[in-house]
Amino acid sequence: MIIRKPIKRARSLFSDIVKGDDPEYANKVELTSTNVNSTSVIDKSKSDTQYLNQKAPKKIQIQQNQQKNDMTQYRAVSLKHLIFGGKQSSLKRFCVAGSDQKIGIDWGQFKGDVPEALDVVFNAIGDSIHTRYDDYRANVTYITLDNLEDATNLMSKTLNYDDQKIDLYQTVKIEEDIMTVNIPNFKEISITKMIELVTKQLKPLGEIKYISALCNKYRNEYIPYGMKVLLRKNTIDTELPLFLDHEDGRINIFYRGCKEACSYCKKDGHWKSECPTLKNITNKKKFMSDMAKSSLKFSLPEPTKIAVSTPPALIIKKDDPKT
Repeated sequence: MIIRKPIKRARSLFSDIVKGDDPEYANKVELTSTNVNSTSVIDKSKSDTQYLNQKAPKKIQIQQNQQKNDMTQYRAVSLKHLIFGGKQSSLKRFCVAGSDQKIGIDWGQFKGDVPEALDVVFNAIGDSIHTRYDDYRANVTYITLDNLEDATNLMSKTLNYDDQKIDLYQTVKIEEDIMTVNIPNFKEISITKMIELVTKQLKPLGEIKYISALCNKYRNEYIPYGMKVLLRKNTIDTELPLFLDHEDGRINIFYRGCKEACSYCKKDGHWKSECPTLKNITNKKKFMSDMAKSSLKFSLPEPTKIAVSTPPALIIKKDDPKT
């Protein structure tokens, strides 16, 4: 009589067979060395991974921990003296009902607790009567003192918080005929060259009331971003340019009512978001990236399949009880 054991029983005996308990089956050494010249599954996967890494386009690694400029170390300063000469004056900014008695404190200069930093200013005011207004939209606190003498006295003091100087600025009333000209980026040239361009190309078109740029608090270091020019045009019909031209290129300027001008191709008629030159470059990069991915997909070799055979179920013979 022949009794077949179930498959589950056969699998439990397979480990014993591999260990060499049955001479009819190959032992573990013979199983692993049956085909020495063939690549194992693990080695094959490693080779496929290496092939993939060779074909994949290399990307420039950007340091995530790259340090940026600490903007609390910079403040907007007046550069009017570089145009008209004389000493550097305190910066004044436009605001509603601005005057020399209305002083502004920008919150962005504080790293720590803003209310605690503002207390330093209020303690310096002392018993002088003043009005406080917190502009949460602009992140600025305005202090309006009752007389000009108290305002001048406050501006002359050196106030510090967290080992840093607190910057105060006086304000100017907004006038309809004065417009703000923004120069967001002038990294192509130096700060002095930028002043020369403003003097040469904007001064003939109107009166420059103020000009400011971001400067380091502790050294004569400027960053080429965020320059502003307050200009009163000669007439209402006076048109301002869209670019300031220099020998190496053009610099965009923006103001209320300006026409479309691209900061990438340096041409008018469209914004940067609609620049055809930039779109062509972007589409070309995308096309090359898609081509690289598709060629990589079809060029990868198929992984080698290794068939692993399972020994048949063991057949155990028992003597016929009748015999």
